Amino acid sequence: MLFPEVIRYIAIHREKREALDRAIVWCINHGFFPRCLRKKRIEISRVLRQELELYKYERYLIEEGREEGRKEGREEGREEGRREGQELVARLIQKLLEQNRLEDLNRVAKDREYRKKLFREFEI
Repeated sequence: MLFPEVIRYIAIHREKREALDRAIVWCINHGFFPRCLRKKRIEISRVLRQELELYKYERYLIEEGREEGRKEGREEGREEGRREGQELVARLIQKLLEQNRLEDLNRVAKDREYRKKLFREFEI
C-alpha cells in the first residue's frame, strides 16, 4: 500500500489531521523511512496538510473549469439549435409561400404539431 493510499483509507473514517498522523505512524510501523519520520514528524505532517489543501484547491479549480466548460457548451448547443430551427422554419415558410398556402402559413405559426406534419410533407 502506498502512502497516499494509506492517507485516503484512513481519511475515510477520520478527520484530515488525524488521518495524516495515523498514516505517518503506519509508515513508521511498516518500515517506511522510520528514522526520518520520527525525527521530522511535525514538519512532515505540516507539509502534507499544506499539500492536501493545495490538492483540494486544484481539484476545486478543475471542477469549476469543467462546470464552466459544460455551461458554455450547453449555451453554444442551444444557440446552434436555435439557428438550425430558424433555418428549418424559414425553409418551410419559403415552400408554403411558393405554393401560395397562406392559410397553412398562418397555422404553422400557431400549431407545433401541424408544423411537424408539414416538415415531414416537405421533407425538411
